[in-house]
Amino acid sequence: MIWLRVKDFWKRMWLFWLLVLNTLTRSWNLFGYPVYTEDEGTYVSQATAILEHGDLAYYTYWYDHAPFGWMLLAVWQKLIGFWPGIESLYSVDVGRIFMVLVSTVGLWLVLSILREIQVRSWVVQATGLWLAISPLAVYYQRTIFLDNLMITLVFLGVYLLLVSQTGVQILLSAAVFGLAILTKETAIFFLPFALLLLKQKVRRVNWHFVVPLWLLVIGIIVGQYAVLAFLKGEFFPSESWLGNPGRVSLLDALLFQNNRNEYFWSETSALRNSLATSWLLLDPGVVLFGLASLLGNLYFYRRRQSLRFGLWFAGGYVFYLLKWQALEWYIIPLIPVLVVSVAVWIESLLSQQITRYVGFAVSLLVLSTGLVFGGRNFQIYTAKHTVGQQEAIRWARNNVAADEFVVIDNYAFLDLNPKEGEVANFQYHYFWKVERDPQIREGMLANQRENIDYVFVTQAMENAFEKYDFEFLEGYVEEAKVVTKFGEAYPVTVYQLSEE
Repeated sequence: MIWLRVKDFWKRMWLFWLLVLNTLTRSWNLFGYPVYTEDEGTYVSQATAILEHGDLAYYTYWYDHAPFGWMLLAVWQKLIGFWPGIESLYSVDVGRIFMVLVSTVGLWLVLSILREIQVRSWVVQATGLWLAISPLAVYYQRTIFLDNLMITLVFLGVYLLLVSQTGVQILLSAAVFGLAILTKETAIFFLPFALLLLKQKVRRVNWHFVVPLWLLVIGIIVGQYAVLAFLKGEFFPSESWLGNPGRVSLLDALLFQNNRNEYFWSETSALRNSLATSWLLLDPGVVLFGLASLLGNLYFYRRRQSLRFGLWFAGGYVFYLLKWQALEWYIIPLIPVLVVSVAVWIESLLSQQITRYVGFAVSLLVLSTGLVFGGRNFQIYTAKHTVGQQEAIRWARNNVAADEFVVIDNYAFLDLNPKEGEVANFQYHYFWKVERDPQIREGMLANQRENIDYVFVTQAMENAFEKYDFEFLEGYVEEAKVVTKFGEAYPVTVYQLSEE
């Protein structure tokens, strides 16, 4: 009896130290790397808009994403607001702290799910170690992307399905899946897997009753989003006879997102670019072993019905990446999913006498790859890519007059504008809104570049100028002179029109 208690204690200690390691790898240099992104600034500002004004965004909310993700961020901002000294941090830094906690909860869910499907202990521990040190996971899981929140909710829903003993618990998993979709719509690509898992969980006699009820709960939760748009007169396409001309529209936003598809085999596809410039450079093990595990689990599919995770969990989202534009951070939901798939594959290999040694070899290769590329990408823990962005904020606070109009990358929106203020009274504005939003370009600037006092150009803005039509702002930058420049790796350049 004492031996069993000691053994159980060490199992729990392994879990504890893995969670500590995961927290440390994501926290170390959290505010210095990677560079602040405009999406991070957008989500933290929209969370603050909820707290300060009860609105979903400071600017016009155009249904680009469902809002539950930044509602969670708003709750976090409210909770952490009582911590002494928190006001000295930049707004994105506060959100990144939340992402560290979300990542650690996500690791706990991964390990719990693997235990529930009876993966042996040392494989679970090795999987946790791999995920904790993987530079691909560290890089993306410390940034404020809705994908991190969404996939954690998906894993929570899966875990609730696995451990559910009552109908209430099953319906609770449906509610979590509904909230995952309201965090980011791509969660819907994990629903086929959840339905397969639900079918395994529910007795055949109850199948035709439980599944429609489970889907109904999801539909009711997600449907609130459509009801909101309908009540605001923003559901139907704005140019249709049911829509409101000049207003934003939920269906218009969905159509816009759906039209962002491309052929993944083309040389200019975002998927190929993300693979070559980011994913494979950070950690090819997660991508290559993960995809290999999908094929390996296909072989073991009929032999171990309980291990359908490897085949079906990732399948829907992989299809999404192949069909739609796979931007760099779209790998985020696949990182823990592929890691689970590899663990399932290794367990299947170890379960067969003829492939046992192959399973040990794959385990060693996986951990070795994580360690090697973790060392090769040690800049995650040392590089200070946000220095230029932070210096630009400080310069703006000290040098820009109160009546001057400034165009910025959205990462600095909350740090330079009063949280309790209104957009009409702000002097720092998001470059996308300056270019495309009539309220800003025509209403505040009278469509005149001369009414802009400064433009703070980041690399993200330069990329947008190259990829999209930014005639208004590009014209300003071409005619302007450089006032000052901050940072080296990811600089911020300040432009101002010459007075001549």
